[in-house]
Amino acid sequence: MPMHDWSKVTPGEFHDFHNEWISTTRRALLDGILPAQYYASIDQHVMGFIPDVVTLKSGTKRRGPAGPVELKPPRVRPSVETGVAPYFRKDRLVEIYQVETNRLVAVIEVVSPGNKNSQGGLEAFLRKSVEFLNAGIHLVVLDAVPPGHFAPSGIHAAIWEQLTGEAVPAPAKPLTMVSYAAGTQVRAYVNELSPGDPLPDTPLFLEEYGCVEIPTESAYASAFQVQPTPVQDLLDPRP
Repeated sequence: MPMHDWSKVTPGEFHDFHNEWISTTRRALLDGILPAQYYASIDQHVMGFIPDVVTLKSGTKRRGPAGPVELKPPRVRPSVETGVAPYFRKDRLVEIYQVETNRLVAVIEVVSPGNKNSQGGLEAFLRKSVEFLNAGIHLVVLDAVPPGHFAPSGIHAAIWEQLTGEAVPAPAKPLTMVSYAAGTQVRAYVNELSPGDPLPDTPLFLEEYGCVEIPTESAYASAFQVQPTPVQDLLDPRP
């Protein structure tokens, strides 16, 4: 299923899809993609924020049928990487890298119109994203919302400038799916998309050089298939 043009729907209609995409992504991760010592949860308070999906590492294996899962390096090279380590220190990591008795490893965010339609909303999203990366927490940002006045070069460019002070070239396409590996430095793996393009699988880093892949397209398709018929007809008209 290709990416749709979500500028055709209201923010409320996209919000409904946004919530479902988060849920289908979490279910896909728990259905044999994550190694057994990891689990995914939705909307926990982390570092004062409520991310869409968090991936935590537990000291024990979770229940379920998942067998051994091998972490692998990503199949592509990073688009950009910081030249120096991000601004975090080990003592700060100990303080903020713990959620109850579990260790926070990664966060997945699905961008919503509210993250882009005001300066305050954008600044809050950027601050949250950079704090995760500076704390050594890997991050995935799935952005199906067209750029607007406050982020004309897209959400990745805004995150990267906030993180490093460096500009990145304007994207050739308006939508992005980007994976950030946070470790001795931050590496960004960027996929640029336009409406109509297929959705590639997205690396989810659990270690600095080890990842699994989110089945982005199948999770997206599952979320789209339960949208109201008028929304489906508007975005994917049938002959």
